[in-house]
Amino acid sequence: MSSFKVVDFAKLSFVFVCLFLSSCVKYYDVSKDEFPQGEKKAIDRDIVAENLKSQSVYDQFSTEAKFSILYMSDDMRELYTENYCWQNGKDENFKVAMMRRQFEENRVWKSFYIHAKIYDEDNRSLADKDSLWTFYLETEDGQRIAPVDRIEVDPIPSEIMSFFGDIYSSFRRTYLFKFPAKDTTGKLYVAEGAKFKMVISSPDKQCAIEWQDKIDKKLFSEKKKTKKTKSLGAYEDIYWM
Repeated sequence: MSSFKVVDFAKLSFVFVCLFLSSCVKYYDVSKDEFPQGEKKAIDRDIVAENLKSQSVYDQFSTEAKFSILYMSDDMRELYTENYCWQNGKDENFKVAMMRRQFEENRVWKSFYIHAKIYDEDNRSLADKDSLWTFYLETEDGQRIAPVDRIEVDPIPSEIMSFFGDIYSSFRRTYLFKFPAKDTTGKLYVAEGAKFKMVISSPDKQCAIEWQDKIDKKLFSEKKKTKKTKSLGAYEDIYWM
């Protein structure tokens, strides 16, 4: 009888050890031949965190809207370019030309990807001119800037989707809003290093999200690189995002 108890105890111990190990070590970590993981592209989450801001709006305890807004700063455009070229196998010449165009666009527009969920029965697109929610930028000196372009993005570019990470949901809708970077005299609305905010408004609610533009020398260093680069040929016709 005692021998059976010893055997049963040994079996139970073996099962316990197997269960314990299975919870500590992932099988694919020790069996990469059977489950190849591939090369993982690291994304600088610190840069993403500086530019991706979220805001929820409530009516007492009920959620009215959720907004996650990605500001395409120079840093984000550089990250986007690197990810695009890495994913699509583009060479260094293409990368330099694309990055130059990205930085040049930031001297014309301030662009934002807005990943939104609206809990309204109407649920009208934010790209609609009669949308329930509107967006404008406000500078430190009180200037207000209306968007000149707002489009619903479907499908969202895979590189942009990856920046949203766990926030991304197929139940939300994504929009690209563009605001002019300069006034009619050619002066930047937001000087390098200055703060600005995006104001989100409905007929009876308002909130704001704030960013700060960095004093960034990337544009000038990229121009110097471009001068040293050989003729880009067909790459000269890369379109802005």
